Amino acid sequence: MCLNKALIVSVLFCLYLGYLAEEPHSCLRPCTVDGEPLTCYYNWTLALFRTMSKACYDCPKNLSDCYLEDCIAADGTEKMIFSVNKLLPGPKIEICEGDTIIVDVKNILPAISTTIHWHGIPQRETPYMDGTPMITQCLIEPYTTFRYKFQPKVAGSFWWHSHAACQRDGIYGALIIRQPKEKDRQGYLYDYDESSHVIAVQDWFNRTCYDKINYVEYSTGAITDHTLLVNGRGRFRKINGTYTPVSRFVVKKGYRYRFRVINNGLLDCPIAVSVDSHIVTLISSDSRDFKPVNASSFVTYAGERWDFVLNADQPVGLYWIKFKGLLFCSQLKSYQVAVLQYEGASDTDIPSDKVGYSNAQNKGLQVNSLDKVPGSKNSITLPELQSLEPWDPSLKKDADVQIYIVDDVYKKNNSHYQIAGLFGYYQVRPDERNISPQLNNIAFIFPPIALLPERNRINESMFCNESMVTGWDCKSKYCECIHRFKVPLNATVELVIVDQGSYDDNENHPFHLHGHFFRTVGMGRIGPNNTAEKVKKLDAEGKVNRNLKNAPLKDTTPNIGGGYVVLRFFADNPGFWFFHCHVEIHQEEGMAAVFQIGEHDQMLPVPPNFPTCGNYKPNLPNRVVKNN
Repeated sequence: MCLNKALIVSVLFCLYLGYLAEEPHSCLRPCTVDGEPLTCYYNWTLALFRTMSKACYDCPKNLSDCYLEDCIAADGTEKMIFSVNKLLPGPKIEICEGDTIIVDVKNILPAISTTIHWHGIPQRETPYMDGTPMITQCLIEPYTTFRYKFQPKVAGSFWWHSHAACQRDGIYGALIIRQPKEKDRQGYLYDYDESSHVIAVQDWFNRTCYDKINYVEYSTGAITDHTLLVNGRGRFRKINGTYTPVSRFVVKKGYRYRFRVINNGLLDCPIAVSVDSHIVTLISSDSRDFKPVNASSFVTYAGERWDFVLNADQPVGLYWIKFKGLLFCSQLKSYQVAVLQYEGASDTDIPSDKVGYSNAQNKGLQVNSLDKVPGSKNSITLPELQSLEPWDPSLKKDADVQIYIVDDVYKKNNSHYQIAGLFGYYQVRPDERNISPQLNNIAFIFPPIALLPERNRINESMFCNESMVTGWDCKSKYCECIHRFKVPLNATVELVIVDQGSYDDNENHPFHLHGHFFRTVGMGRIGPNNTAEKVKKLDAEGKVNRNLKNAPLKDTTPNIGGGYVVLRFFADNPGFWFFHCHVEIHQEEGMAAVFQIGEHDQMLPVPPNFPTCGNYKPNLPNRVVKNN
């Protein structure tokens, strides 16, 4: 229902046992130059739910049952999931540039707290809406509601997800901000940009993400059943001789379509995407445009978004869209398919070509290839893309601040899941050893207060960084703290992220920075046992190349196993901003840090009545008895 006076657009919902079932939102509309901005309201309920639940009746034996309301068929595996409005993926937000978003997040997860992060939205005027727990807000406690309100300042493909623990295997969805075709510099390349052509892909296994991390930390962590999902659907094993249905994307011959791909990867599982018999024209990544590139396939890493144009110029028929898992997923031969369906072709059949892991990727030029460096054959790397975004100070010759960040996973005892003397790293069987992900040999831990809204309570002794732990012997022992990098406001910052590759130089870490876009200006590969000193030596010899002309703007970028990536950003958004690996278990176990941009008095005021949190520890009596 649209309330014209207040220009507040509300979703029409059906109330069923206290849950809200979503209908199409009125804010999904053609975006016009003279259109009036709207305030778009969404009401979300976060709750536990289940795939292949009783709501699915005889799915997939009766395929129509797989499309019943509240049926999440997924790949046919029955398991508990975290959900928003009983959807997988969660509700799409699709608005026009200039609209304002309001989302009421009601948490009825039992004894489980949460937050929602709006991935890629810089939140320049609304930093308290970023949704990072204990950084920009307190956790949303069970049986409470938190209202997010912000006006995005940029158009493009974004997404939202829970930023609490491991909930985003179910709590995530697309956030698409369109602009009038006349304003889109890439608009001449496509005829249609449709809601039905948003693709959300995720890796998927037979355990909840919570259980998976617990399994890794306290047992073998072995995964036997693993696949991918495309818009919450996929086929993995036959049930009574029938697969669950896959996603379908319909086009009409002779027209060009914009597709938007969102990667909600949880594991170290980059995904190669290709479309049989079609070339894709890549035009944007992480919402920022670059010079169009025609390719046979592209690779997307956890947290990234890629937009491509598909020209429906082939004979009317059915074609596979293929998603091939790499790295960890290659060990399990994880892949998935969807159907590209031309109008006039069957809407129930699938392509006749057989597809398996070995042929789940087209041959030819690939963009963003795994562990490829600039100049590689049949590959275009991120620094080789040519941004169409205007120049900004991140491209100036010399950065004001340079920070080396070394990432790796270490064979260490730690105080959580490899406790020395009990079940230390080398005390248990090799298949029970869990590595410790860290930055600069430090594991990040969250503070007991939310840093941004409660910065008046900060004690500087809370924080640490590499220069402060020189006496801790962190290279051989496990160190953890609230790992902070402090940067002056309006500084040009260069991050040189070095992957040591000491445990496995095939590890890959996609890093995401909140609050800012950065430019991926350079990358290279050295090999196993890489060090910051080796990269510094190469740089001194002039062998670390930087694209300071038109490097692409990103908010999530992969590092190279046993190599390095050079990022530049202009620190003009004051606040506390999270920086982390987007492989879920790596972030949860400490491969993260927080950037403080500017001084406290340069940060925006705290909203009135904003929630606070912290420890409750009144003074102990003078005489207490403690357990030895």
